[in-house]
Amino acid sequence: MHDLGNTLVTARRHGEAIDAFTRARKLFQGIGARAGEAMAWNGLGLALGDVGETEQAIDAHTRARDLFHELGDPVSEASAWIDRGAVLVRAERRSEAADAIRNAQELLRGTANHAGDATKWHSLAVVLRDMGRTEEAIEAFGTALELHRRGDDWYEAGRTLNDLARAHHDTGNLAAAGQTYAQAADAYGRARALTEAAEARALGERCLSHRGPAGRCEPDSQAPPTE
Repeated sequence: MHDLGNTLVTARRHGEAIDAFTRARKLFQGIGARAGEAMAWNGLGLALGDVGETEQAIDAHTRARDLFHELGDPVSEASAWIDRGAVLVRAERRSEAADAIRNAQELLRGTANHAGDATKWHSLAVVLRDMGRTEEAIEAFGTALELHRRGDDWYEAGRTLNDLARAHHDTGNLAAAGQTYAQAADAYGRARALTEAAEARALGERCLSHRGPAGRCEPDSQAPPTE
C-alpha cells in the first residue's frame, strides 16, 4: 500500500495517493509496525503538500519525524525534517523552514554517510537552493554526488550533477555550470540514459559558449530537469 502511494504520487494522482497512504498508515499502526507507520505518515505529507494542504502536510511530516526519532533512525528523521521544510518554503514560512533544514543538516552530518543516504542529501540541497542558500546547496549536492558515485548509481549521479550545474548557473558561474553539465552527460552515459545525456551535453556546450539571453545558458522556455 505504501509503495502504491509512492507510485501514485509520481503519477501525480494525488487523491488516490492520499487514500493509499492513509490506509497504509492505519494498517501499520494496527499491527504495531512503527517504521512502516512513520514512512506512511511521511508519504502522506508529500501527497498533501502537493495539493496545497499545508497544515495537514506539516502535521503528517511532524508525526513521521517524531516516530523516526523514537525509533532511533536519524537519516529518516532528517528526511522528514527536509520534507517538512519543503512544505514550509512553498508556504513562504521561511523562518520555520530554516529551523527544519538546520535540524536536518545536524542529523545528516552525524551519520556515517552511506551510499543510500545520497537521496536525502540531494533533497536537502534542492530545498536549500529553493531558499536561495545556493552555496550551502552546492555543498550538499557535492555530498550527494560523492555518495551516488560510491554506490555506482550513475543515473542519480547524473541527476545530481544536473542540479548542481543549475546551482552554479544561479550564481552566474557559467564556466562551472558548463563543466558540471558535461560531467552530468558522462554520468548519464554510463547509466545508458542517452536522452538525458544529450540534453545535459547541449546545456553544457551552451554555457561554455556563453550563449543565451542575458548570458544565461538554460533553455529559454524550460529550466534544467530537477527533482
